Amino acid sequence: MNSMLTINNLIIEKRLEKPISFSLESGEIAYLLGPTGSGKTSILMSIAQLLPYKGDIKLGNLDLKTLNKKMIAKRIGFVLDEVEKQFVAHKVADEVAFTLENLSWDSDSIKNRVTETLKIFKIEHLMWRTLGTLSAGEKIRVALASAMVSDPDILLIDNILAHIDPPTRKEFMNYMEKLSVSGKIILMASYEEVGNGKNIQIGTAKNPLNFEIPLRSIGDEIIELNNISYGYRKDEPILNNVTFSMNQSEIIALLGRNGSGKTTLSKIISGLIKPWDGDVKVRGKIAYVPEDPNLLFTRMTPIDDISLSIKLSKSNIRAEDLLAQLGISQYAKNPIFSLSKGFKKIVAIAILLALKPDILIIDEPTAGLDSYYKSLMEFVFSKMASMGVTIMFVTHDIDFALRVADRFLVLKDGKIKYDGKPNEAIEL
Repeated sequence: MNSMLTINNLIIEKRLEKPISFSLESGEIAYLLGPTGSGKTSILMSIAQLLPYKGDIKLGNLDLKTLNKKMIAKRIGFVLDEVEKQFVAHKVADEVAFTLENLSWDSDSIKNRVTETLKIFKIEHLMWRTLGTLSAGEKIRVALASAMVSDPDILLIDNILAHIDPPTRKEFMNYMEKLSVSGKIILMASYEEVGNGKNIQIGTAKNPLNFEIPLRSIGDEIIELNNISYGYRKDEPILNNVTFSMNQSEIIALLGRNGSGKTTLSKIISGLIKPWDGDVKVRGKIAYVPEDPNLLFTRMTPIDDISLSIKLSKSNIRAEDLLAQLGISQYAKNPIFSLSKGFKKIVAIAILLALKPDILIIDEPTAGLDSYYKSLMEFVFSKMASMGVTIMFVTHDIDFALRVADRFLVLKDGKIKYDGKPNEAIEL
């Protein structure tokens, strides 16, 4: 389809108060750039007709408000930052087939198209895997396959690059270029320029913090893993005889390709998964922040959830002080589920810091954060480590890892392939 996407005087109540206008031609790639919480996700959701708005959004001469849900599903593919929110099925193949079923495709055509699409995104081996057992990067591939299975005119992508490793990111950008050549309109929300295309700026980011790194010394061994093995299927081990230790006050970055077992290993250390073989020795109280922060929320607002943790730990910390240290005081009484994923991750970290853990395991701490909040997270990590807390974090953000980590652990083919000082030339 040869049409232009036109957004004219778009206003989204309580999310985007200053009107925005722009247009994209067929085959154009554009990036919505702006700080955390600036409204990028809300703009994408409005284009996908998932949020009410004022103004006009047209594809060619079509006012998107006039299209029914089936036509929207045919014309627009959307990948959320929190991909778990868009999943409706239990198995990968069923998830990718869902849109086509709603478009009334026949079963043979659905089967063929799903198989073809899974191959495009190199996830045909995951066809009958349960979505809940996938890594963050694998879930993103499934979400992309689901978005593109109906061959839409527009692809909307919400800041997913933070969840995928550098080699996969290169593959992804090459695929975007191919879609562009085929005439697709691609609009991606991001915190920084990631490729060639039009840049649409939303809001102004704060400058990163400048701070002195607190002095600290590495203490005694606090975690020991011996010959850990595990897999989600008996014939497909993810981890093979993994052995390493962690010391008090140490900050460790756990790196590796998507699907290499980083999240699985984090859950084993945290006691959430029992390994097939081997043992884990933990000397202290451990807290785990999952990649999906929504799993930790039990109250409606950040201050209520943090206050509950303070009550449970019988701590003398004030919820207001913790929110201020993490730079989100202004969101203290906002509904948690209205916050961006980056802010949700900060709230989740605050909830667990209030429990005063000895060991903090965090999956993707900087996903959804701009440069200012990344620098704030760097300060928090350094401060907590200086107070004796051991921190391990899973990440694809090599720049952040180089700034904050004492040590890199790299998982590859189920084993620790590198255990040593941070190295920007490390091969994943």
